[in-house]
Amino acid sequence: MMAGTLLKKSLEIRDAAATALEMRGQATTVRGTERHSGAPMTVRHVGLSDYFERMMRRILRDGYTVVSRRAFWNALAFAELRREPGPDLQLVHLPEAYCRLLPARALEMPCWSLQIVDLRGSWEDVTGRFRAKMRTTDLPKVRRQIRKHQLSYRVTRGERELREFYDEMYVPYARHRFGALADVDTYAAMQKDVRSDGGLLQIVCQQRVVAGSDFRRAGDTMEVDRFGALADLGRPLEDAVRSATYLFALEHAHRAGFRKLSLGATHPFLADGQFRFKRKWGAAVHATWMDSAFLWQPLTFGTPVRAFLSAHPMLVRTPRGLEGRILVNERVDARRFERLVHDLHSPGISRLHFFGDYPNPSPDDAPPRSVIWTNLSTEPDPLGCFVRDARSPGPVRRHKPIDP
Repeated sequence: MMAGTLLKKSLEIRDAAATALEMRGQATTVRGTERHSGAPMTVRHVGLSDYFERMMRRILRDGYTVVSRRAFWNALAFAELRREPGPDLQLVHLPEAYCRLLPARALEMPCWSLQIVDLRGSWEDVTGRFRAKMRTTDLPKVRRQIRKHQLSYRVTRGERELREFYDEMYVPYARHRFGALADVDTYAAMQKDVRSDGGLLQIVCQQRVVAGSDFRRAGDTMEVDRFGALADLGRPLEDAVRSATYLFALEHAHRAGFRKLSLGATHPFLADGQFRFKRKWGAAVHATWMDSAFLWQPLTFGTPVRAFLSAHPMLVRTPRGLEGRILVNERVDARRFERLVHDLHSPGISRLHFFGDYPNPSPDDAPPRSVIWTNLSTEPDPLGCFVRDARSPGPVRRHKPIDP
């Protein structure tokens, strides 16, 4: 047993060293205005450039000015960055081997989270796991929209239908919605997924195909991937089609005998609209299989950093599992705190950890074990307290977590 553990650790160290020696990256320091407070802020982004613009738009408003930009070619060059003057906030997006070179004072957020719906049991069991508002209000509304617009669905694997979906729906929709930040897959990638015992879910409106989503099989899980819609639908019909796609995917997966439905990858910011939209269908959250992470390193704890962290409660890896790390930047009463817990909780999260500059707003109520409050005003090092134990204890698993 001991020999097997030592061998496993040695292989992990070897893989980490190889990755660190081969990795290329870039460190870019920018200055701008924090989006929520309007205060000046300096941010350094280190590592892979895939999400640089997307994250800068999330942090800063009205653009930014590049202060410095430098490349690093291996782990030693990367380590030199630690001795440079620090910005207000540093965001590191690198494979795990590099992340281990950084100090522990950082929030380790998975690049992506998966939200997976449990389909076991009857259809009533499935809808019974929806969020309460979804069951009582939103689901009847979706069904009314389906009837109003005469929406239905069908599943196909035809080459012509898939090509039309890619050219006329998926690509235009992605570029319209995300602009220069759109990460558009190739047709070959989509074709490969559909051929892996998958298909194309077409949304039909009065005999006209107006939208769709491709899916693939992964064991007992149906994985929904790309979505696309025609450009001329108009907002009411587009909204109806988007919700109907989720409901139709759930119905199809359940009828086809799948045990789970993966609603795709989302950046794990707990207050984001896309994350919350998927959660209301009863989806539990999981970290993805990817071996890279976002390391959020607040190097100051003044107005701009606190405003950003308060507006972006995030899912972080901890020794206990996935945890919601939430900074409450304004005083809330017991009722508001209860609402925050309800709004931010999701199946799959080990606990929600709130931080504020005052005592627990509901001290008389025995909070569930999955919710804790830390009073930063009593801490000698508030920043150190906020980022404490927000790193995974070891290497990240390299496969998709299938079981909720």
